[in-house]
Amino acid sequence: DPVLKSKIASGVLRPSLLLKALKIQPDVLAESFSKGVIHVAQTLLSNSRAGPHFLSAAQSVYPAVFNLFKPTSVRQSILSNLLGWVGSASTSSSGDAATRQQRAEIALTILADIVEKHHRDISPFMVHLQSLVDFLDAECLTSVKQIRTMYNIFTRLAYPSRGHENRDAAAFLDILLRKQLHHQEERYQRYGIIGSVEMASVIGVTAQSKSLIEKARGLLQTCFVSSIHRSTETRQFLFDLVDLALSGATSLDSSLIAQPEGSQAFSIRSFVENEFMETYLTDTACDSDAADWKESDSSEESPFSINVFPLCNSPQHASHLNYVGGLLRLFLRSVRISDPEGGFTSVGAVFSAPIRLFPELSPSEFSNLNDSDKVTRCVALTHALNVTRELLNALCNQPAPDENDASTVFVLFRLMLKIENILDDFLGRTPSFSTPTRSKKNASRADAAAAAATAQKSNLDVLVQSGAVRAIDCCVARFLAGRPLPESSEATDFFSRYCRLIVDLMSDALSLPTISSAGGIVTLTAYDRRPSNLLFVFRDLALPIGACVQRFNEIVQSDSASSVSVARVLGSIRDILGNPIFQASLKLPDDDSEYQMGCSILRDLTTTLGDVLHRRVSAQSSLQSLFAFLSEVGKTLTASDSPDPQLGLSLMTSALATLECTKYLDPTRDMTECSQLAELFLRAKWTEPSASFLETTLKMWLQ
Repeated sequence: DPVLKSKIASGVLRPSLLLKALKIQPDVLAESFSKGVIHVAQTLLSNSRAGPHFLSAAQSVYPAVFNLFKPTSVRQSILSNLLGWVGSASTSSSGDAATRQQRAEIALTILADIVEKHHRDISPFMVHLQSLVDFLDAECLTSVKQIRTMYNIFTRLAYPSRGHENRDAAAFLDILLRKQLHHQEERYQRYGIIGSVEMASVIGVTAQSKSLIEKARGLLQTCFVSSIHRSTETRQFLFDLVDLALSGATSLDSSLIAQPEGSQAFSIRSFVENEFMETYLTDTACDSDAADWKESDSSEESPFSINVFPLCNSPQHASHLNYVGGLLRLFLRSVRISDPEGGFTSVGAVFSAPIRLFPELSPSEFSNLNDSDKVTRCVALTHALNVTRELLNALCNQPAPDENDASTVFVLFRLMLKIENILDDFLGRTPSFSTPTRSKKNASRADAAAAAATAQKSNLDVLVQSGAVRAIDCCVARFLAGRPLPESSEATDFFSRYCRLIVDLMSDALSLPTISSAGGIVTLTAYDRRPSNLLFVFRDLALPIGACVQRFNEIVQSDSASSVSVARVLGSIRDILGNPIFQASLKLPDDDSEYQMGCSILRDLTTTLGDVLHRRVSAQSSLQSLFAFLSEVGKTLTASDSPDPQLGLSLMTSALATLECTKYLDPTRDMTECSQLAELFLRAKWTEPSASFLETTLKMWLQ
């Protein structure tokens, strides 16, 4: 084991070599060494958190062994081994919960891969695989991603290919889903929803018969219609789950998304469109207690408003707002998918519609309200923020948005900033407002350091982390990256918020699997939406991060940019560089595209950093922040196994330029920062620039 782990970790023993070895003599290996080969695969999976080499090797070796080793007993051992990893994720098992969950998820993914590629050989083990359903009650499967994979396996067992149906497996799946959908407990209702949506997705990809599509339609109709009588949280869960299915590699059959005009059959678009229009849109005039919020430069007029505050004031309808974000997201995605050429032309008025809230209040006017009125207004602003964010997500996620869309995006982004700023202020003045929290088990993970970090965040940040505020997608960051900043005095604040958006997206991508809440009720989180390879997240965000760096110079040189704004942007870029996803890109081989993107971003930053910040340094605190920032960049640079010397020279230039601010240099404190920087450079074997840097800092200190 130690030799095997060492060779894999160093990249010497790659998956391709393991697979080649297995293919040379599969019969001999199966007869005499099957236990040893399975042990190798088990070693790979057990060390999957040690690095991408282990994970890639495990995902390659298990299916290869199943394919090459024909004896039934060997194949049974392989499947039992993988099922054992899934079972080890039980909450009663010992060891780190996150590690157990990750191994269980990898094992499930491998099982799904085997079932998909070897469906002709898997039928003898069908009953064995169906035992996965027992892991639901044992709380081994605790995230939506894991449960979706389980139902993917069941569906492929039942309907292995077009025109083929395994009757026993199909009957098992049908009974299981209908039993769960009609169960009285919310936990099992959600299992049934996940299974129904996943079954419909798999059937859509494999282009099954019309009768099967109608069966999927019946299950989806049951999900949507019965959700009317479920909790608002379960309705939100249903809308988000179907949206996730529509956004992924698997998708539903087009007839399930939208039916031809005149058809009376159930479709997702017709259901969610009717509900959104009837519940949230109003064409009546405002009364004295309400007001329409809209950015002043929005030229298009809408015949209606999106009703928020009046619903908050209605005890009978207030709960409908709890799922407005999920319903709006699914509605807009179904419109775009069903009409790819027209885009949002048919529902354009929704994007220009004002949000009906309350007349704007000054901080003192808000403080004079009673607690109940304060809470109601905070809740209304939270829902309005969700509406604005989902409108932004939908517009930016189009394949080819036009200039009119770009104008609308900037209008919505400014409206979002306005709502965020007001809500953040109001939350600070409303101590009685209780922030919704995620599951108790999930919350219990936070250690003292995490709690201290939360205490330093703004009121709005805490609300976002609680899950009460909808997330902004990567597509918004990419959309804004390719466009110039708005010409206004708000440009710095706009850009600062844009930087924080990227930081939030990178932080969400690092979220852990969801641990089911009390009662085992599973919820959708950022973890369930992210790609399996975290570097795909970096690939999505490389353009926005590069845009941040390129515009940094513009912002700092702007006369309207305050020192506070510059410091805020600087802090955001520092968070981006310190994020593990970014640093992982610098540990890849030199010819990898993500590595090259990461180096390019750092090169752009370090080329201009010293000169730009030198002009903005105006106090001792600024210089201290700068040295801390340069240290962070230095750590990022030296994270690579073979750091680029050109990047090191650029960083030296930046550091030396800042040292010219001798009147702000504190010999006892800042020399420590200087020596730490020099030590980083020496460790990276940048000997000559390190000597130059040390010499310059010593001269400064002596002066």
